[in-house]
Amino acid sequence: MKMNKFIVTFLCVMLVTGWAQGQCVEPDASIWDNPWQSCEVKQCPNRNRADGHWIMYDFGEMRRISKMHVWNINETSIVNHGFKSVSVDFSSNGRHWTELGTYSWPMASGSNIYGGFEGADFAGESARYVLLYAHENWGGACSGLTEVKFNLMRNNDDALTEFFSAMEDEDALLIYPNPARDQASLVFQSATQGEGYIQVFNFLGQRVFGADLEVFEGPNRYTLPVEGWASQIYVVSVHVHVDQEPLVGKLVVNR
Repeated sequence: MKMNKFIVTFLCVMLVTGWAQGQCVEPDASIWDNPWQSCEVKQCPNRNRADGHWIMYDFGEMRRISKMHVWNINETSIVNHGFKSVSVDFSSNGRHWTELGTYSWPMASGSNIYGGFEGADFAGESARYVLLYAHENWGGACSGLTEVKFNLMRNNDDALTEFFSAMEDEDALLIYPNPARDQASLVFQSATQGEGYIQVFNFLGQRVFGADLEVFEGPNRYTLPVEGWASQIYVVSVHVHVDQEPLVGKLVVNR
């Protein structure tokens, strides 16, 4: 019986920001006979999700992702095992997760010329881990996929260079995008695991946001929701640990 496990079936690494499918190796008919499947529910790495059918991809390092192309299970006798309702999460450390979205994926055709579909658009989000969690399949006893390919963007742009620099400095707080419109990512480093908190103040010094923070050893990434905030400059204060001085940065919200 095939179980959930940490797998990267195939990585198509691009040196361009667009989806260049012609540079990838397309599946041939032989791979339809060897899909990945999960036939027992397992504990999900994202503890905010119930035990279920899932697969997690590890790129080995932080990478910016453009788009993801998916081939659902295409073996004619088990096309109903394919993922249908799917949540896509991403993470820098495999413990703290951000949801990209929940998607409805089509059943495969069962044809040898089945071309798959675009599973999700990451729009340049940075991650080391990507988690695909199946809420529902197409009615089969197991759940699975044939193949997933990621378009990994070039990693020498200014934003990513700044990101890696921040990861090497425990006193650095990286805020991106900045200016932000709907949400901003707060990236920082911690030498130890612990509890902290985040506060955001407007230009009058009034606190407009606060949240407790679970801090992990190594790189940390927190998504700050700013949708509906007034257009102005905010001061972001991240207390990585309650007994330490905060990391402070400025965030511009521009609606």
